[in-house]
Amino acid sequence: MLEPLKQMRVWRFSLYYAAVFGAYVALSAWLPKYYVDNFGVSLHDAALLTATFIFPASLLRPVGGAFSDRLGARKVMYLTFGVMLVTTGILMMPNGHLVIAHPDGHTSQHLAWNLGIAPFAVLVFLLGCAMGIGKAAVYKHIPEYFPDNVGSVGGLVGMFGGLGGFVLPPLFAYTKQWSGFPSSTFFVLFLLTALCAIWMHLTVLRMHREHSPEIADRIERPETVGAER
Repeated sequence: MLEPLKQMRVWRFSLYYAAVFGAYVALSAWLPKYYVDNFGVSLHDAALLTATFIFPASLLRPVGGAFSDRLGARKVMYLTFGVMLVTTGILMMPNGHLVIAHPDGHTSQHLAWNLGIAPFAVLVFLLGCAMGIGKAAVYKHIPEYFPDNVGSVGGLVGMFGGLGGFVLPPLFAYTKQWSGFPSSTFFVLFLLTALCAIWMHLTVLRMHREHSPEIADRIERPETVGAER
């Protein structure tokens, strides 16, 4: 039952699932308090706003499965991580401004921004959509790479992914205490997603070098004579 743990691919899939499922579990518990503390809404309203994250992150899993069947799990994972990086990248910097230092020594502030509750909720909704679709894409990989151990590998990936929902909330609290910024929650998710995306992309590049060395160093398709015409 634990034999698949000898393969690094199982650990990689588990990290993916921690990002799309473990982070979903952690944010579902963390968001109500985040809304209350940072936007001053009631707990009732905070729960309703959190539901706009929970519903797409749960209900879009079948849609993610359909996309994975049609487009391929790898393309869906690239899309998932891309959306998660953009949304968490904005959410971790909800307000600020640019400071320009002039030659005479004085500074000026420009392009100030402040992420209100409405755009915040929209970004969190998009983050939930990406997680819901990504959950199915992760599990699409398992029967393709482990056709004889679908059950055990699926159980291991689900277990480690679920543990992400246990580890991340204390990590949210520690980073908030260390940095003093409540938005550090999304900085943690940004780093986790970036790690997953980089690991996946490096794996894809290695596969290209091993199985198709003649195209490994090309950055675009060569033009044919017919295309030039």
